Amino acid sequence: MLLLAVGAALSYDNPEDTSIWVLIVPMLLLAVNLISAIIS
Repeated sequence: MLLLAVGAALSYDNPEDTSIWVLIVPMLLLAVNLISAIIS
C-alpha cells in the first residue's frame, strides 16, 4: 500500500513525466503478495 501511495503521489506531481507503470507495478506486487498468501 505504501508503494501504491508513493506511485500515486509521483503521478500527481509529474503527470506528463510519470507513466501508468508507476501505478501498475505496486498493484501487481500487491496481487502477487495476496496470491502467495492464499496459496501458502
